[in-house]
Amino acid sequence: MKHFTTSNGLPSNEVFHVMQDSTGYIWFCTNNGVSRYDGYEFDNFSDAEGVAGNAILFSYQDYRERIWFVSLGGKLSYYTNDSIYEFKWNQKIQDNINGSPLPLKRGIYVDSADNVFLATRPQGIYKISNNGDINFWNSHPPSRNYIMDFGPKAICSSIRDRADSISLIKDSKVQSKIEFKPSIKPPGLSLINKVGKEHYILSMGFQVMEIQNNKLENLHYDGNKYITEFQVSEEGGIWLGYKNNGIELYNSKSFNEKRKHYLEGKAISTVLRSKQGGLWFTTLKNGVYYKPSKEVISIDEQDLLSTKHVNYSFVDKNGKLIIGTADNYINIIDNFNTNTSFESRQIELNKSEPDNNTFAISDQEYTYFGTDQGLFVTEIYSYNSINKVSVFDIEHKFEKTGVKSLLRLSDGSYAMGNATGYFTSTINELHNDTLFVKQRNSERTSCLLFDSSNNCIWIGCLNGLKMHDLRSDTVLNVSKGKECLDRRIVDIEILPGNRLAMATKGNGLIFYDISKDTCSRINTHDGLMSNSVLCLELNDNILWVGTNEGIGLININSEKQRISILDKAYGLASNEINDFTVHDSMMIVSTSKGVSYLNLNALTFKRRPSKIHIKTINVPNQKVISEPGNKFEIKYPQNSLRLKYTTLTYNHEQDLTYKYRLRGLKESWKRTSRNEIFFSYIPPGDYTFEIMVRNKNGIWSENPHRVEFTVEPPLWGKQWFITLLVITLTLVIASILYLLFRNYKIKTQAKQDIIRYQHQALSSQMNPHFLFNSLNSIHRYILESNSSHASKFLSKFARLTRLFLKNSQNHRIPISKELESIRLYLQLENLRMKNKFDYTFEIDDNIDISNIEIPSMLLQPIVENAIIHGIRYLHTRRGKIEIAIKKKEQYLQFIIKDNGVGRDKAAEIEQKNLHHSFGNSIILKRIELLNQLHNSFISLNYIDLYEGNQGVGTKVVLENFPITYSNVENTDS
Repeated sequence: MKHFTTSNGLPSNEVFHVMQDSTGYIWFCTNNGVSRYDGYEFDNFSDAEGVAGNAILFSYQDYRERIWFVSLGGKLSYYTNDSIYEFKWNQKIQDNINGSPLPLKRGIYVDSADNVFLATRPQGIYKISNNGDINFWNSHPPSRNYIMDFGPKAICSSIRDRADSISLIKDSKVQSKIEFKPSIKPPGLSLINKVGKEHYILSMGFQVMEIQNNKLENLHYDGNKYITEFQVSEEGGIWLGYKNNGIELYNSKSFNEKRKHYLEGKAISTVLRSKQGGLWFTTLKNGVYYKPSKEVISIDEQDLLSTKHVNYSFVDKNGKLIIGTADNYINIIDNFNTNTSFESRQIELNKSEPDNNTFAISDQEYTYFGTDQGLFVTEIYSYNSINKVSVFDIEHKFEKTGVKSLLRLSDGSYAMGNATGYFTSTINELHNDTLFVKQRNSERTSCLLFDSSNNCIWIGCLNGLKMHDLRSDTVLNVSKGKECLDRRIVDIEILPGNRLAMATKGNGLIFYDISKDTCSRINTHDGLMSNSVLCLELNDNILWVGTNEGIGLININSEKQRISILDKAYGLASNEINDFTVHDSMMIVSTSKGVSYLNLNALTFKRRPSKIHIKTINVPNQKVISEPGNKFEIKYPQNSLRLKYTTLTYNHEQDLTYKYRLRGLKESWKRTSRNEIFFSYIPPGDYTFEIMVRNKNGIWSENPHRVEFTVEPPLWGKQWFITLLVITLTLVIASILYLLFRNYKIKTQAKQDIIRYQHQALSSQMNPHFLFNSLNSIHRYILESNSSHASKFLSKFARLTRLFLKNSQNHRIPISKELESIRLYLQLENLRMKNKFDYTFEIDDNIDISNIEIPSMLLQPIVENAIIHGIRYLHTRRGKIEIAIKKKEQYLQFIIKDNGVGRDKAAEIEQKNLHHSFGNSIILKRIELLNQLHNSFISLNYIDLYEGNQGVGTKVVLENFPITYSNVENTDS
């Protein structure tokens, strides 16, 4: 039984009450505040943290999951949202309640209207409404003895020695009055348990009473034991805690059989069965005691064993529990029964010299005890006259001392193993306390097992497995040539399917298939808690594996041999397991610190995953509530985070592994054994912290526990600031480009005549229009937070801008450069229009596009018109632009065809939108200037394409364009 005191972190050894909240925390009310325990550490709260009064008598969780604390003086406080608050009407309570009220144990209830009912002695029950009104419930002055039933709970007033009845109150009305029988003399303090509709059990002083169907019966009275705690157990039994006599568990309200008695001599205040099945006992002087499992009972040297180190134990046919200890004694518990207390007696096996009691076996005539100094025997079940047996080696002519194992076969012969080898006797050769044996194998022998199916004896030796074939009377070395069997074997168990399980010291558990002559092994890599296996026991297809680190449970019928674990955390006396014995529905486990017995019918082998609870969330200069589902924000620049978590495991599972990740920062999982994570810097953004736990059985949480939060960006990282910055940069870039174009015009103005100036001015008209559209697109992507599209668009835009600036330095450029800029332009427009159209290029093979030059930006305005006035208005079909360059005699022909809505439809739409395009007039002006400058006959024709009466596109033909090679001097430059 685990013992907690101030040395473990409790604020006081005077503990008044224990409760478990809906989350799973254990709360203790003490004489120095309250304490919350998560299985690993105590978090203590006093008046500095908001607790009203330090002597807290009891606690209670209401319908809103607030945890109320009631102090010795009647002051109230409650815990919610990671903080403790003092009840706002405390002063009014003190002003209205006369004298010094003593709150009655468990005497508080909060209804759905937030009215608080508080039971005190000697005043009675007070109702404090949510607006501070205080009413006193007084049914029968001056005794004030009544029960208030609220449905899920009942509380009572103080039942005093002058009382003659109890009133039952429901819905603020007296429902009935129950008269006391003359034999009932209720004094002092009252405790009540509601166990059913109009069914209550009360304890008062030295007695227990029952009220059912308005009838009162006296159930139990003991004038020597003052009752300080009273609880009805889950199984229907009744716990009675006493002022100085510990606590007892009775089988039922008849009190005819006492099942257990714990902590004798201690002053008990409360008992709690936690959700995990453990028992918590609080005392008024000695802190808290915890018993991890109701299925496990342990016997140690405090229970009158001669020493705590137990090598073996078994229950004989007369119900005696025989316990062999390492101090040369056998400990006998007569009439052993798990439901009652017991007494033991000890018998020393060998008085002459120190010894180690290593094993015992029983047959129909004798019980044999093996020790380091020899073999002892007694007639079956007497245990009064124990004689030493001389084991004489008839072959080597000397007496053997230590005996490690012994078998008595059905024919009356014996097989024996010790440090010098394996021995057998002939039939009935135990005469006059002497056993004559013959050595059959000289290797140190630890264990023997008779196998009736194969008519042999399996021999566990220092260097592996041997077999004594009884049919041929030969000893065979089964381990020969099998590395996995060449190990020190200390115990053997026969499994179904003609298999053996073998315990080894240092090499785990070995399985040997006798029919197939093959073996396999399980060790710590497979989930075994230790490779030092000390003993084995098969029970109902469950193989119990005893190690120096606890018990492993393996279902041998399961394909996946997963291992469940029992150890001290489950309630065993020790993790060092020496022996197993099955008796009825009990598994008796011998350990280095006593004997534990387990109820096999109550054991569960379900491999439940552990659950994680976020204990605290710490952000600098900010309070964060760690409630499940609570999403919070971290303000800049406090972007660090510390999370503390727990599994609320009270059996002290130390072998826990956690894995966690911070989604939004890193998607990969990290592992840790710590119960605290610290992130020193988290960039702005949205995050989800996820964490899972793996228990010592190797089972991970079913789902990760999640905590969602947002780290706010600094001022310069907020969206409105970014938008403003983009607009500013856009204006700056536009201004820079405008200045570049203006400087270009100024530099060329002195070199060109008026015609070239007009021509250059017209050719630059399209450029600001295109730049404005492109910058608007970039701006839109940024506003939509589409950074990838904005980056892609901006990259192409920059490239096109550089190409345009380079081309603009020359009046003529190669066709290839014009086509390059058109391709980039089409790509940008297609990105801007979300991939709305396709485009193709068709160039005659005999056109040298690298050497033939044309005026810059000649074709781009036509392509732009095809998109803006044609493709742009398509809704039911995908757009397409076809660009062709053909050579006719000494002239070039440029054809730009689109499948847009046609010029008529576009004009109609743009008339409605009040949109006027100047692109066509600019193109015509440029052609007019070119014709004037070069005496050419360049023509521009628009051909409308129809299907029936429906416009399906426009074809633009620019022809009669003179061919000019780059090595010919530009006459217009």
